Formats: sequence, structure tokens, C-alpha cells
Amino acid sequence: MIPLHIRARKLFKKSAPSLAALRANTIELLTKRDLIVIIFFTILGLGGVFAATLITITAPDSQGAGYIRATACDESVNISASPVLNNADGQFYVPTISLSEISQNVSTGCGNKVMQIALKINNEVRYASWNIPAGITDSTFYLTNITSSLGSNYADTQLTQFKATDLTNVAISQIGTYTPNRIEECVASIADPNWTKTTLLAAIGKTEQELLTLVNNNTWYIQVAADASFGTNHANNPDIYCGDSNNNYVPYLDSNSSTLDYFFGGAGNDSVNTSWNSIFYGGEGNDSIVTLAETSRFYGGAGTDTASSVIGGSTFYQDSSG
Repeated sequence: MIPLHIRARKLFKKSAPSLAALRANTIELLTKRDLIVIIFFTILGLGGVFAATLITITAPDSQGAGYIRATACDESVNISASPVLNNADGQFYVPTISLSEISQNVSTGCGNKVMQIALKINNEVRYASWNIPAGITDSTFYLTNITSSLGSNYADTQLTQFKATDLTNVAISQIGTYTPNRIEECVASIADPNWTKTTLLAAIGKTEQELLTLVNNNTWYIQVAADASFGTNHANNPDIYCGDSNNNYVPYLDSNSSTLDYFFGGAGNDSVNTSWNSIFYGGEGNDSIVTLAETSRFYGGAGTDTASSVIGGSTFYQDSSG
């Protein structure tokens, strides 16, 4: 991979003033420690997507507190704006800013860490942050008119669109860590790029807040493979089983006539004895089920998967994620 500062220099030679000129226009932002500041200027107004140029400055002690080095968890984050032309005044406005190629790896990236952005817009600094969930792929996170209440890929606050020419300075930094919720623990355990928090919630048909409330009320149960109780069946209450790369076994999938149990196997040779009106996503590996009953569905995924008995309107889909 080309080092970030080299990529940035090449881009700025083509599309921006000299680095010295940019330095002259930087502001001292918010910290007692060195803070890496990303300077956009008119490139954002033109809609460019580029690897951010990093300029180190030292802020006065009297401003802010407690930042650690910007993007300490990932030095190859790309930042872009999505300017839209307003036909009424002929100006470009920015309704969305995105941070892409953010590594969600817990050990080597930004997984389970908090990322913050500071924008200097028309001489006023605005802030937003994201809790970056653990994952095995790079992802994009947005600052727009949608907030994290609708998904972790969105910032904790809304962005009020602004004129592209009013944005002069941007800083990003990792400001801490956070404890993942039960859904995020589930996704991290499955460790399958097909299953993000968004796709898992879509498969279940719940929003994040709805599912967390049900789990906190002991109405639904999320079981992660590392749990000592993994595989426990809660009778008429829905169970969500989150496998891992090992060979995971769930004896029974069975909720009630109006709800389902779900088993996301992940990699490994996962297996179920009997499924009644439930769904089993096998994932990679040679997955199997003995009896698929009462309109259950088994999506085998990659590998050689088997269903010994398929009855009662149930369906077995080989090599499919649903």
C-alpha cells in the first residue's frame, strides 16, 4: 500500500495549493496533544474523494482536552463530501460527509473504538462521533441527516447541510473505546462479511433499539458461541444463536407460532437436530440438520450441506445466504 502521506502529496499537487499554503490556513483545534488535521478547502466543494492529507499541529493548552493522536487506529481513512447543487442560488451544499475504508478489526483497526470528527464551518466548529463496531471488513460511516439511532454507520448527531465553500478545516481522531452491545457481539462472533449489524437486523425484522429492548426485557435471547449456555432453548421465547468459526451445535430451534428462532452458524461445520418454524443460516462449512419441520428454512451456504428430513412445508436451500 502506498503510504498515506505520499498519496496525499500526489493528489494535492494536482488539485490544491502548496502544502505550505495549506499550513498557513490551518487552525489550532481543540487539544492538549498533537492533533492531525485534515484540510479540504475547495476539493470538497468539487466533490473529490481522496486520501486525507495529514498535517500535524499543536493546539494551545487552553482549548479542549484529552484527544489522542488522530486516526491512531487506522491511518488510511478516506474522507469525502457529497456536494449537491442548489438551483435556487447556484451554490453547492454538503448534506453528507463520509469516512470510508475504516478498518473494523479490534486488534489492528478501529473496532470497538470511538471516532470523532471536527468540522470548521463558517468559523464555527461542529462535532460528531461514531462507535465503530467490530467486524472483519472495512466500512463506511456517514455524517448526514440520519443518526446512529437508525444504525451504527451513522454519526450520533445530524448534519445540517452547509455551503461547500464554508468548510475550511476538518479533524478526525480516535477519542476512546466503547463496549459493544449484544447485537454487535453477535455479529463479531459470526465473523461473516454477509452478516453485518444491518443485514442481521433486516433478516430478523427488527430495528437495533427494538431488539435490544426485547433482549433487555428477557423477551428475546441472543446467545453467542462463547457463552457457556450456548444452545439453550427458551421454549416460546425467540432465541438468536450466533456461531463462530468452530463447529457449533444447537439441539433445537423452536419458538412459537408467531416468532422464529435464528441460528447464524458462521464458519465451521454447524449442526441442528430439529428445527420447528425457525431459520438456520449455515455459512461456510459442511452444515447439517436432521429434521426440518413446520415451515422451517435452512440456508446451507458454502460447503456440502445436508438435511436428512424436510417436512411440513419446510425448505432447504443449498449454497444460499437467504
